[in-house]
Amino acid sequence: MDGERLGRYWLAGQLGAGGQGVVYEAYDEAANRVAVKVLHAYLSGDSALRRRFMREVAAAQRVASFCTARIVDHDLQGERPYLVTEFVAGPSLRRAAPFVGDELHRLAVGVATALAAIHQAGVVHRDLKPENVLLGQDGPRVIDFGIARAAGLSMTSTGELTGTPMYMAPEVFAGGRADASADVFAWGALVYFAATGRNAFEAPTTVAVIHRLLNHDPDLAVLPPGLRGLVAAALSKDPAARPSAHELLTGLLGGASQGSLMAEGAQAAASVRPPNALAGEPALGMLAEQTYAALQAPAREQAKRLLLRLVDVRDGQEGARRARLEELTDGAAGSAYVLGELENARLIVRERTTGDVPLEEGAAEDGVDTVSLAKPALLRAWPRLQEWVGADREALARHRRLGEAARHWAEHGRNPDDLLRGTALREALSWTPTLPSHLALNSSETEFLAAAKAEADARRRRGGLLTTGVAVLLVAALVAGVIAWQQTRASQASTSQLADKQTQERARLLALQADAIRGDDPARAMLLSVAAYRIARVPESEAAVLSSLAQPQRLVFKDPNLNNTGRALSQDGSLLVSAGGDKVHVYDVATGRQTRTFGGVGKGPFTAALSPDGDTLALGSDGRIRLWSLKRGKLIGEGKAMDATGRYPQSLRFSPGGGYLEATANLGGPWLGFWSTRTRALVPIGEPSGADVEVGPGDEMALVSTGGRTELRTPPSGGTARPTSLPDGYGGQYAAFTPDGKRVARIEDGRIRLWDLASAKPVGPELPLAGGVEFSADGRFVLLYEGLPEYGTVRRPSEVVLLRVADGARLMSFTTTAAIAERPRFSADDRRLTLLDDAGQATVYDLGRYTAPARAVPEKYSGPQLSADGRTVLGLDGRRIATWSGAGFAQQGKVLSLSALHLLGGEDKEELMTALSPDGRTVAVANNTDRGVPLTLLDAATGRKLGSIADAIGYDFGHTLSFSPDGRLLALSSTAPNDYYGQGSLFIAEAGEPRKVTMLSNIHAGPLSFSPDGRYLTTGDAWGVDVIDLKTRKPLTGAQGPGTMATSWMVFDPTGRRAVAPYGSRGVALWDTATWKPTGQFFRVEGDVLTARFSPDGRTLAIAHDSRVTVVDLTTGRQRGEPRPAAAVQYDPALADPAPRLAFLPSGDLRVVGHDGTFDDLPLTAERALAKVCARTSGSLSPQDGAEPFTDPCGRG
Repeated sequence: MDGERLGRYWLAGQLGAGGQGVVYEAYDEAANRVAVKVLHAYLSGDSALRRRFMREVAAAQRVASFCTARIVDHDLQGERPYLVTEFVAGPSLRRAAPFVGDELHRLAVGVATALAAIHQAGVVHRDLKPENVLLGQDGPRVIDFGIARAAGLSMTSTGELTGTPMYMAPEVFAGGRADASADVFAWGALVYFAATGRNAFEAPTTVAVIHRLLNHDPDLAVLPPGLRGLVAAALSKDPAARPSAHELLTGLLGGASQGSLMAEGAQAAASVRPPNALAGEPALGMLAEQTYAALQAPAREQAKRLLLRLVDVRDGQEGARRARLEELTDGAAGSAYVLGELENARLIVRERTTGDVPLEEGAAEDGVDTVSLAKPALLRAWPRLQEWVGADREALARHRRLGEAARHWAEHGRNPDDLLRGTALREALSWTPTLPSHLALNSSETEFLAAAKAEADARRRRGGLLTTGVAVLLVAALVAGVIAWQQTRASQASTSQLADKQTQERARLLALQADAIRGDDPARAMLLSVAAYRIARVPESEAAVLSSLAQPQRLVFKDPNLNNTGRALSQDGSLLVSAGGDKVHVYDVATGRQTRTFGGVGKGPFTAALSPDGDTLALGSDGRIRLWSLKRGKLIGEGKAMDATGRYPQSLRFSPGGGYLEATANLGGPWLGFWSTRTRALVPIGEPSGADVEVGPGDEMALVSTGGRTELRTPPSGGTARPTSLPDGYGGQYAAFTPDGKRVARIEDGRIRLWDLASAKPVGPELPLAGGVEFSADGRFVLLYEGLPEYGTVRRPSEVVLLRVADGARLMSFTTTAAIAERPRFSADDRRLTLLDDAGQATVYDLGRYTAPARAVPEKYSGPQLSADGRTVLGLDGRRIATWSGAGFAQQGKVLSLSALHLLGGEDKEELMTALSPDGRTVAVANNTDRGVPLTLLDAATGRKLGSIADAIGYDFGHTLSFSPDGRLLALSSTAPNDYYGQGSLFIAEAGEPRKVTMLSNIHAGPLSFSPDGRYLTTGDAWGVDVIDLKTRKPLTGAQGPGTMATSWMVFDPTGRRAVAPYGSRGVALWDTATWKPTGQFFRVEGDVLTARFSPDGRTLAIAHDSRVTVVDLTTGRQRGEPRPAAAVQYDPALADPAPRLAFLPSGDLRVVGHDGTFDDLPLTAERALAKVCARTSGSLSPQDGAEPFTDPCGRG
């Protein structure tokens, strides 16, 4: 332990200390935040304490991670033994109490869940107290097994009493054993504290505490009835009368099945949060990223330069260094501001050193202002800084050596003897011109290098004089000729390079401009992207073109009449009508062209609506509604709408058949009226006023719901058509009919349900709560949004969610930048969505990837598996499997009946695992439900059995089935029950002549990946990754392989020399498979990382995360455009296997088959993407866009 590091962990600060040791916040190589408990130095030699520390580790490892802090790593043999657990970012219960109501109950559930898990593992905690319960963002966690022991043991070997007296059971003071019932007693005292903020047995001395424990019962009247009885039983003086932790949990949850009890308890407690004022501090890396993101672009570059000067690299290892302030500010404009921001964020510290604090070797000086990293652990905690250092590691090492030499020279009178010379100087002169801008030399370092070069030149001149005039003249002539020739060539090359550089900068500028306007002007952004690429093929223009395929917005049209209030969209969203200033303007949204205009409508302000047939415009103003024909520009008719002269309706909406207008206003309270377009007068559909009314398709019926009843009425009279048992107006609101008129959406009880009119019962899936509901014309899709603003309410942006009606699948979601002012409009083919906001901007979104996706397998098939070449896909339909291949997967192979092949047991629904060989010819099937069914290999073309192997699933549940790249081996991983990570099994078999090779136990079992040469196989779970040496058929030891440094999965590159694994939950890291250490390259993404795949040449990495795929160019470290969709149905962490299947095609495209069976071929180069981008947009650029000669970049003429 060197003060900054302990093993592979970088310490970021002390969290606490106790009798045994000190607990630190720390970070590992993958920036995971952990808590490290280190035995005190003076106790490290105490063999008894070391054994107790080892017992803590053993105890913690046996406990399932339900409301406990799981163990991550440990080293018990080193000079300073330590234990590493997950970090819980939150205060202890001691600081957060008191709690009341449901929060108190859920807290009690959480601690009881933890005790149930602890006791189930045969462990007794023995020190449960408020300090040992932390409140994180996912609920309470019980920590510190420092004095835990296995059940059945007595006191410590020395006979001492261990624990905290106020939370110890009475029998312990009488010499009894602290068993599981003592933990239950502590639970009761802890719940009392959580409710009151006071210790149940508070007393001034330890003797007085013991007296109260033995003779006093606390007043439990302060507890709610649901807790009072259980706490009283837990605090019984008789251990035998106390309930077990399992019984406590059952009582708190009101009964639950044996298998789900702890999972249900953990879920119930997950919502407990500490008070906002006590919320845990963000991780060091997150704090740094937030600070960096808040800086403007120039300041970010300055921050990068400053921070890298605080990093030292020696022998390939980085560390923190202290630098003089003048070194950082020398020649760096704006550095003072950036230093201030970094200091305010507590990322750096400024100090004035004394002679006792040397800056570097031989450089101590009194009264020098210095800067250093506040916490050296930032080098591990912040992925961005790790990435910077990893990318420039060699340059940093050279830079530091040069900097030290320059400072030594400056501090010692600029002695020529201290200058670089010989090889050192030649090397410095060769690499300094290649330094990136963020590692540029400061003026002192530049002067040092210039002085060294001048001194070397002077030495050469003194020793290199020629002795004859002829030689001098000859050399001069030759040199002059060569110089003249070189100058001519250099001038030509320089001119060409300058022109190329200017062209590239112009392309970069256009690409950046395109990215900046994607939300405001997506069509122009796409054209600028293509133009930038036509001008110069630089990484920025390539990324801009690819981002054009990722943006959901297709085009934006802004009403040029900014003062108008009367705006409406046509039924399909293709036209925008704007009324005001005595004129009506009609615009084609796609082209922005005005297609019609007429006057005489009045000055307004107006409320507007457009009829379903697109011809009749309704304008509400001055208490009246006027109807205008758009085609003729003439007034059709008008009539009174409300008794409110000078007022206009807040909203107007045509009924589905166009026969009525629904008008709303605030006339001393909410008002709803229905106005007939035929009679030009109000009709009593919605009487009494204030009723909830929805008019059905074709205006054939209206659903009217009041406080006491719901009726189906026939417009226009409002007479009752037939009675209905649909819910009344209490507790809900009807929002929209389905287009077929058979169902109606109702907002109720925090959800939306579809009610069948015929049966008056809810049907189909429940939908999430929203204020507005809009169905597509064919009724297959529904859009949920904030709803139109009501009178007097704040207009705010809206979350928009697209769902599939049949199963409620969430397809797409985004948040608008302004309030929605008009009902959303689907195009007739459901491929486009148009939203009109309250600023008069119509935005068209592309829905085709979600509403009309290409399918690799039919909808009824699930669990798609993709061959390595991406040409064949396998799907599973309950009792059948089939393959598809060819262009667009149009060719279906033989459908294989699993029943006929005797691969099913007797259950109605059976969990099956499948795998497809790399060439797509062989299918492997394993049955997770019936272990009597062997692992079977089938010929995909004929269905012929190729062989089978029994007992392949070793533990509770088979996880992954996978072939090796050459198809020779087959592996099946199985996970242990109850999330006992690291205790799964791995079955390996030969696939050619099916037979078992080996079965390994105690494995981090999960996703599988073979190395290309067949030497290694990786598999991982949430706690670590195991690497299996297929030659020895054994896993590498923790010291040899990645161990718990990597988690979940690891995938090899085509050479096998690198691999990729998750980096936290929202990023990936590259690994060197020779050392099984991270290379220093990290890539962050948004959302949970699911899997990754390398291109065949190893230069490109595709990362699948949530519902998207991000592509990274590994040679430059740049992202190739914005993330693109990976499936039509959005990611759900509850899915058994949400990861998409990825394959690189010979064309260079990336084939992505989503978990829902849809697929897309994603272009990975701008050249391949150009045609698709140009198909998404139209028009051309103006000369003002600066894209000449590519103002028509798509070449439409």
